[in-house]
Amino acid sequence: MDKYNQTAICLDHININTKLPDETVDFYSQVLGFINSPELRPRGSIPGTWMFISGKSVLHINFVDNLKDKSFSESTGCIDHIAFTAKNSLNIKNTLEEFQIPYKLIETKDRNLIQFFFYDPNGIKIELNVHES
Repeated sequence: MDKYNQTAICLDHININTKLPDETVDFYSQVLGFINSPELRPRGSIPGTWMFISGKSVLHINFVDNLKDKSFSESTGCIDHIAFTAKNSLNIKNTLEEFQIPYKLIETKDRNLIQFFFYDPNGIKIELNVHES
């Protein structure tokens, strides 16, 4: 068994701050197919929205005027990227090209893995992992 008595089970959600609310919501909705459900987000002092995949709120977005606002913690610049399991690499490729989003494609044939790397409107690197048989 786990000698460290692991309590974390899986990734729950990612929270980002943006000065580009419309562009960010459109990107995750139109490019990645997330469902925008601001009505399900608890009311707070900072406006924002929650975005869902398969009924789970995986992306929490804070709409901010100033990314250096003292109400936020220090920069999380050490986060390199956000990765999602995905499907249908051809559809992903077509969508990225339709929205003119530059991307890097890596195919690892011995693992049946196709990876897409690209950036959201806030400069956050996104990785999509497609396991194809």
